[in-house]
Amino acid sequence: HRCRSGLTVGEFDAKVALESGIKKNKRLQRHTKGGFVFSCPHCVIYGFHVMLRGESPRDPFTVLYTRLNRRDLPLYLIHDNACKLRAYAMRREPAFFADVRFLVDRFHFHHTTAEAHKCGPSYNTDYYDSVRWVNTSAVESCNAFLVKFKTQAWHSSLVAFMIILPNQVSGRNSALLRVDEPKLRIAGRADTWRPSVRQRLLMY
Repeated sequence: HRCRSGLTVGEFDAKVALESGIKKNKRLQRHTKGGFVFSCPHCVIYGFHVMLRGESPRDPFTVLYTRLNRRDLPLYLIHDNACKLRAYAMRREPAFFADVRFLVDRFHFHHTTAEAHKCGPSYNTDYYDSVRWVNTSAVESCNAFLVKFKTQAWHSSLVAFMIILPNQVSGRNSALLRVDEPKLRIAGRADTWRPSVRQRLLMY
């Protein structure tokens, strides 16, 4: 049976599905679902990933697997849903992520409604001496900075967004004080120190 358009029911349904899919793709290209930020414990933003769909473990996995070599991966990767990210990564590239320890930041680990976090105690950063004194919630301050541009990003095209955001991130990073800034005030300029003193205080 054909409708007034001359198409069968199946052909008409396929046409409607195709047109709705094109409209959906246009919406995805017009707006994003936000940005996934990578930062160090000192709140320096290393980079970001624009999400065209809702946030999932796919986002950090994609960036780490396609942008870094295995030898450049961090020893500790801190994420608010680390157990899901670890499961996602190990099901796909277990050898690539074999040396990475996935942990949950303290803010999300200790602010759970249950007695034990859903990711289990092995994801608690307090159990590892190497990260016991590390600021594991540094990325939250980065998110607080980026949320200021939420309205601007929504009303910008994806192309404009990819131009605006790197400039905002670059400006923020350049305005941050160096981690060793207080140490530089101790005894004058670092370039006047002996190599042994520089190695001892600044670790380079």
